Amino acid sequence: MPIDDIAPYPRSSEFYIQHIILLVDGVLYQMPRYLFEKHSEIFATMFTLPQEGTVVEGSSDEHPIELQGISKDDFEPLLNVMLTYGFESPPLKQNEWFSVLRLANMWGMARIRMSALRNIKTAPLDAVERVVYGRELAVAEWAISGLRDLVARPTAISRKESTQLGMDTMFKLWNIQHKAGISSWSSVPCKGCNSDIDLQLNQAFGPDIIDIHRRAMAMGYEVPSAAPSFLR
Repeated sequence: MPIDDIAPYPRSSEFYIQHIILLVDGVLYQMPRYLFEKHSEIFATMFTLPQEGTVVEGSSDEHPIELQGISKDDFEPLLNVMLTYGFESPPLKQNEWFSVLRLANMWGMARIRMSALRNIKTAPLDAVERVVYGRELAVAEWAISGLRDLVARPTAISRKESTQLGMDTMFKLWNIQHKAGISSWSSVPCKGCNSDIDLQLNQAFGPDIIDIHRRAMAMGYEVPSAAPSFLR
C-alpha cells in the first residue's frame, strides 16, 4: 500500500495541544490555544469564526492574530497568570496585577479577574485611587471604601484630586461634609451625623455604585446579585 494512502494517526482529543500565534506590540507570542478558550468566551468565539481564503490567521509567524491597542508590558503579565493558573500566583508587581485586571475585564476572563483582585494590595492605594480604580475596573467595594474615606477626611480635596475624581464627585463630597460638619478645622462630625453620612453617600453615589456593579455583572463575573451599598 502506498504510504500516501495510509490514514494519519488520530489526534488525542485531550492531550494534543494546539498553539496560537499572536502579535502584540510588534512581538510574536506562541501560546496554547486552549488557555484562551478556557478563560475567555471572546477568544473561544473568535477562534471558531470562519476565515476567508486558505491561510488561517494565528497558524504561523507569517500570519499571526494581531491584538491591537495592547502593550507587551500589559500582555506578558497576563500570560504569566494564565500559564500558572491553578498553581501558585506568579510574583508580579502591583502595576502588573493592574494590567492583568484591565485585560481580564476587556476579554471577560472572570477567573483571571478574581486572581488579580486577590493579589492586588489595596492598602497602598489612597482614597482617590480606590475611587478612580473602582470606577475604571468595575470594583464597587473599592469605590465605596474610597468615597467613605474621602468624606471623613478633614483636608480639602486638592485640584489634582478633583481632576481625577471629576467636579461632580467633588461637589457631592463637599456637600456631605458640609452637612456633617466635617471641615479642615474639625474632623469630628456634628452630633448625630455619623449615622446619616452613609445614607447621604448612598443617595449621592448609589446610582454610580449600581452602575459599577452592573458593568461587573455584564462582564460575566460572579458578583452578588444585589449591588453593594453604603448602608451594608
